[in-house]
Amino acid sequence: MTPGILARGLALCGLMAALSSPLPGCANSATLAALEPVMRVEVRFKKPLSTASPRLRYHIVFNTATAADLPDPATEAAEAAGLLPASGEAAGPRCYGSWGRDRPLDGWNLPFYLSGGATSSLFAEDPRKTFSFTGTQPLLPVTWTDCFTLSAETGDWRITQMRHPNPISNPKRVLFDVRTLQRGQDWTVDGATWMLQVRVSDLLNGKAIVEANRKKTGPAGSFVMPPSGNRVVMANFVAALDAPPVGQDQAVILDRWTIAENDPGVVLRTIVGIQDQAQQFRPAPLFPQLVPAGVDADSVTLASYNVQVRQ
Repeated sequence: MTPGILARGLALCGLMAALSSPLPGCANSATLAALEPVMRVEVRFKKPLSTASPRLRYHIVFNTATAADLPDPATEAAEAAGLLPASGEAAGPRCYGSWGRDRPLDGWNLPFYLSGGATSSLFAEDPRKTFSFTGTQPLLPVTWTDCFTLSAETGDWRITQMRHPNPISNPKRVLFDVRTLQRGQDWTVDGATWMLQVRVSDLLNGKAIVEANRKKTGPAGSFVMPPSGNRVVMANFVAALDAPPVGQDQAVILDRWTIAENDPGVVLRTIVGIQDQAQQFRPAPLFPQLVPAGVDADSVTLASYNVQVRQ
């Protein structure tokens, strides 16, 4: 071997070693990035999702804010400061339906708008109650923090993220289009399946959830995930119709995962490596009489969900 070839070989080996070695200060950043939990939510319907009606909406709604079904100002006051209560399972998001009497207040047409019972002494001090609701049957509190809505208003799929930043202290404040999600990266629609991928830290109170699920084991910034966590996300999955721009038709629920409207939703754990899933075997949506002409009822009939938390 000539000296020139030997020198070039040694130089190449050195370059390869340099490329394979972590840059100074990057190992810690990579560790932290690897520990960032991402929720991959797959919601499947009986048949492919429909674009036949511009009013059709598919919702994935989360709650990360409250600790109990019954309002407890001392427990829930922490939410106003952006903190999670110390313990307990998050309440909501219950899906009672839209409430046209409050039209056009923000959120009136969402499936999880109604909140609390105006005539119930049990919830008399609950700021979430819908004051215009005067039914004799009290409603349980409805609390949600983040909603991802899929629709085809323009003939093609689009997704928006809504946020309820202060569901306890300011329940009337709803923020729309808070983040742009990229198709193919953050979400996809593939036949009967809608896939949503969202970092836990991008949800309201999500950073607090991530930190609560981490356990410090070494130098500052060095974490590992504990075997079990005390933070969960509550969720509900809904197919609904929005109200038309004109006319008297209401926004209505076509199908929801929780059969009973008083059910607060499903529990999704937030530890990396966790998987939560379930199936439905209903022959039709909960309210088949409300499915509009041209929309296959099976395309709005929920069949299963699968949620995996990954790094």
